[in-house]
Amino acid sequence: LSQKKSKKMDKITEKKEKEIIDSYSLLYNNKKIRQAVLTYKKLLFLCPKEAKYYLNYLSLHKEEEVFAEFLQNSYSESLDTCERAINNLDTNDLEPFYQRKLEIFIELIDGSFGSWYNNNTKQVNNFIDEISGKYSNNIPILKRLYRLLCIIDKEHEANILLNKLYVLTNGNDIEILFSKVGKISETDSNEGIKLLESNIENNKNFIPSLNLIYKRLLQLYKTNNNIKMVNHYDTLIDNLN
Repeated sequence: LSQKKSKKMDKITEKKEKEIIDSYSLLYNNKKIRQAVLTYKKLLFLCPKEAKYYLNYLSLHKEEEVFAEFLQNSYSESLDTCERAINNLDTNDLEPFYQRKLEIFIELIDGSFGSWYNNNTKQVNNFIDEISGKYSNNIPILKRLYRLLCIIDKEHEANILLNKLYVLTNGNDIEILFSKVGKISETDSNEGIKLLESNIENNKNFIPSLNLIYKRLLQLYKTNNNIKMVNHYDTLIDNLN
């Protein structure tokens, strides 16, 4: 009896699911953006265990037309959606929601010149502690966390994380490499040059990024007033082009 009841409920849910999706599509195609988005939101409550609906709803709030309709509320809607997904989904499905929550914090703090962080310090710091424990070796999440730590001026924690990311990526991530070189070069540009040049020699993965690397080295040698090496890398850049 319970199985029959369960199958019946599944059919009812599927029917409602289709009705909501059809209604959303019709409204969106007719440029009734707010109504369309709020209609789609119903799927999050109808099917709370379906990761795809949370992801799609977050994607909607990244669209220009949707953001223009909801403005700052798009951020609060997205944060609420991430939290709802984290509370409802299986552990294996949670990574993109932690990533997106980090991105939203970064966007809010950057966009408000830090004032949003001042008003939400406890929330952000608690999340940093949570994510540091849960995703201690997850490179995509830690890269976003590094960016967040930088913009809230947690320099010591950011430096520790940057060193960890450099080790985790074996120096193979150009973004992390440039951040590492930039940090070293603040106190000793020669050490930054040495690190960057050694990575070119030892890593063929950087061949597609040689233009960027040569330009960075050119800048560092300019800082050192080393005209010979500036001309050397200027020639290498011309040869690439």
